[in-house]
Amino acid sequence: MTTYARNCSESLAVGVFESAYRRIQLWVDAQNLKAQVARERNELLEMSGSMLDDMGITWSEASVEAGRQDLPENRLNALDKEVC
Repeated sequence: MTTYARNCSESLAVGVFESAYRRIQLWVDAQNLKAQVARERNELLEMSGSMLDDMGITWSEASVEAGRQDLPENRLNALDKEVC
């Protein structure tokens, strides 16, 4: 019975470690995504008017998008699926 309790405790510790690792990995991935999205949004401000027109975006829409601080929900959800 002692052997079982020791093995059970060890597997619980491994499970806790893996869970903590996944959360840290998700946080790091989210920070990387945040930096990537910020770069993409700033690139909108560097595009010419004709490039924005080709994408169907006005300068004011690009400016609003560049100022956003949130992450796109679909890209954030994709991170969670990659980790799990």
